[in-house]
Amino acid sequence: MGGKKNRELWEILEERSIPEPNTGCLLWLGATTEGYATIMYRNKFWIVNRLILNLKPGELALHKCDNRLCIEPRHLYGGTYRDNMVDAITRGRITRDSGGRYRGGS
Repeated sequence: MGGKKNRELWEILEERSIPEPNTGCLLWLGATTEGYATIMYRNKFWIVNRLILNLKPGELALHKCDNRLCIEPRHLYGGTYRDNMVDAITRGRITRDSGGRYRGGS
């Protein structure tokens, strides 16, 4: 992200986050919705990770670190709902029950 507008945004984001030295995550300390970092920015409600990645409608912000509160750009990448499901299954965040339905992992 570049330019004056993005510097302004990063100043706000840095004020509301803290680096986690063991993982390299940048942990959000501000408001959350369903465990994800949220912010009012320029009179609009945003999920911070989507704002950082400048995602298009239908795209999701996925975490390499599996930490919903992480807003570190190097830990984020854009993907589809299918990408997110494959990632969640691969990493064991969700599993199939005996009826073939997916359930959140522990």
